[in-house]
Amino acid sequence: MGKIIVTIMMIFTIVAVAIPWQEASGTDYEVKLPPNYIIGTAYGKGISNVLMNAPMGGYHSSYTNIVIIYFFEAENAVCKIRPSNKAGSAQPLALIIKGGIPKVVMIDGGKENKSELLYVYADGNLEKLKIKGFGTVGKIAISNNNEGAGVTIQNASKAAAGQVAGNIHSVIVSGKLKKLQSNKGGFGGSSSTDTGVIAIEGASPGGMIKVGKNAEMSYLLFCGGLVNGGYNYAEAFDECWSSQQVLQTVIKMGSVKKVKTKAIGPAIFGLQVEKKYKDATKLKITDLVGMENLVE
Repeated sequence: MGKIIVTIMMIFTIVAVAIPWQEASGTDYEVKLPPNYIIGTAYGKGISNVLMNAPMGGYHSSYTNIVIIYFFEAENAVCKIRPSNKAGSAQPLALIIKGGIPKVVMIDGGKENKSELLYVYADGNLEKLKIKGFGTVGKIAISNNNEGAGVTIQNASKAAAGQVAGNIHSVIVSGKLKKLQSNKGGFGGSSSTDTGVIAIEGASPGGMIKVGKNAEMSYLLFCGGLVNGGYNYAEAFDECWSSQQVLQTVIKMGSVKKVKTKAIGPAIFGLQVEKKYKDATKLKITDLVGMENLVE
């Protein structure tokens, strides 16, 4: 394993003064946190191994320039991240939040909309995660419970010049979902060998999943988790796809109120939707296994 550099620093500010942006050591990002919260950073040649072993299945990447930012003891705070060069883009980023969950986290990848957000993990009842300025988003994993209204996850990233808005590849919520929305982009993977997942493990009777006007939900497994636990959703997708069934011996059914999209598939749809589409002709459907769960 290559060398990994870890830094920890305490954020001290005076409450009566506007909270300043501060450098996240060793990265080209800066952060804004309320007084007396703790930030850590990790970077170096071996950092991809740290990310691979992160919670809820981690994230696999071959990048050597990844940076991980950690927030600790940020209970009920509003925490923000942005590139030091606000007009440009920044290093591939991962964020891990533990030991006191902020109320809101806002992550900005820069005005070029080209940065890469590889992985976000929050251990607790985060109310809202808002993302913008990223060309691609890898995996968002929220380990919450069924208290309150649930978590809101919003990707407000726009398309970079000459490109289409990027997808969020995978989202896992262990408890309740309030809203999962991508303003311009969609959700899912790029091919049958690169499948994503939307796993909503907690009952979410008010939950909504929504994509951009011209975006799609493709190469995607919708479910409420895996019957045998773990996070090998790609294998579960393949099993269901091979049988052309939503195999409830493999995946758990999840539940939400509504899914709003104009295009979906190829996908395995293992969510029970309260407000189903009444007319399949209003959707562009491509190889959707479990269509009866989405359309009446």
